[in-house]
Amino acid sequence: VANEATASSYTGVSVNGVAKTITISASRTLQEVYDYCQWWAAQPSNVNYDIPLSTTDGVVFTMPSGWTLIGFSSLSIGTKRIGGGTIELSSALPLTLATTTIKFTAGGTYDLRGSDIEGTITLTNTSGSPVTVRLLSTVPYVNSGPSITVDNRPLVTLTAANIPTGAAVRLYNVTQAAEIIVTGK
Repeated sequence: VANEATASSYTGVSVNGVAKTITISASRTLQEVYDYCQWWAAQPSNVNYDIPLSTTDGVVFTMPSGWTLIGFSSLSIGTKRIGGGTIELSSALPLTLATTTIKFTAGGTYDLRGSDIEGTITLTNTSGSPVTVRLLSTVPYVNSGPSITVDNRPLVTLTAANIPTGAAVRLYNVTQAAEIIVTGK
């Protein structure tokens, strides 16, 4: 935890109590963002606003409902989690989240199967373009749209050694007695 002078000197972090936003525009750790938010909330001119980021255990950091974190790609969170509020994303990246909302600000495909998500996430799209979100089948979600397709089919990785180049490969599900894929016919 940084002292007041250090926390107030962090650049690349800004808080807007009226808009209820935390904006990160430079590489920062989650601890630095938390320290800055605590310093910001303690200023006399900001006491009427919510504390934008809080924690009870130093692991899960929570934003109040209605708050949005912008610039998530500049944030290094390590093994910590962010929950509550809304996270704005314009590109796919691994996330470590607790229950929260993810707002997609650019159309495209977001592969979040490598993310560590604990709790239910709510998906929203403000990009004006279609969004496809790939999630692990074990992640609970609420699709608030619009134009969001969720692909949460189970991800199965198979490795096979010594298959000759150009060989036909056939994958068969013996449980369901169904051919899944055939290549090289």
